[in-house]
Amino acid sequence: MGDSTVVSVKSSFLRSQTRLLTQPVQPSSRWAERNSKQENNLPDETVRDVLREVNRILRRHNKSVYSSLSIQHVAEQIDKLYWNAGGVDLYSSNPGSEDTSALLRVHDDFTEQRHIDKLPEEWEDEDDPTATEEAQEEYRALTKKLQSLSERRKALRNKLESYQQLESLLAPFQQPLESVQPNLVTRDSELAAELEKTHALGIRVAARVATMKE
Repeated sequence: MGDSTVVSVKSSFLRSQTRLLTQPVQPSSRWAERNSKQENNLPDETVRDVLREVNRILRRHNKSVYSSLSIQHVAEQIDKLYWNAGGVDLYSSNPGSEDTSALLRVHDDFTEQRHIDKLPEEWEDEDDPTATEEAQEEYRALTKKLQSLSERRKALRNKLESYQQLESLLAPFQQPLESVQPNLVTRDSELAAELEKTHALGIRVAARVATMKE
């Protein structure tokens, strides 16, 4: 079966139309006849030179405006508008339900878990109710592989989050002179000064308590 997607059909149509627009300009036989009968007619050489330049400009214009990339882009935009306007749902586990969250749509991104979760166990194709067992088996295998890869990605994401959390906990140690050194008990450290104050306060409290006992 040939490719009959919206993009391919529209691309083919646009290419056929641009081919018409890119045809070289030629004077009609009627104009040439009238020109030859005029007293001050345009010389054939002049006409050829003008047409050569016009066609050169036309080719350059067509090459930049009607490029394959431009045609493909326009066809994709038409395709997008087509599906947004009335693209049919591919599958619904409950066709009579108004809840559309369980519907598969043409442009669903199956790298997202929420769309993977909507995949049915068996593919239901109304256009081909006699789908072969081989096709069903292939669908089941691909679905299983996709789900397996999704679970693996989820595990890797959890591991990444754990590493990121650990990295945030270790962040203060990236600048030890600023974050660690001030908290070490050295002769001139801030912590040593605080411990000295605490020690002196402890001696004073002990002396006061001893005085009160006497």
